[in-house]
Amino acid sequence: MSKITGKIIFQGTLINFSPIIIGTGKGKDTNIEVVRGYNGNFYIPASSFIGALRHYIDENYKLNGEFYIYFWGDG
Repeated sequence: MSKITGKIIFQGTLINFSPIIIGTGKGKDTNIEVVRGYNGNFYIPASSFIGALRHYIDENYKLNGEFYIYFWGDG
């Protein structure tokens, strides 16, 4: 198993070009509970953002080998 050796900090503004819903998974089938932070604002959990980022990189850059494992881990 790989160890965490550092961190990369991304800062910027995300702009969605299509509708987006980040739900809590606790709502009924017809009502979606949207994820909100402590101050009531909507937010995207880091795990959701990283999942989308990893998918984008996988599809567009076809990384493999040591660099891929170094960046994403081997789990």
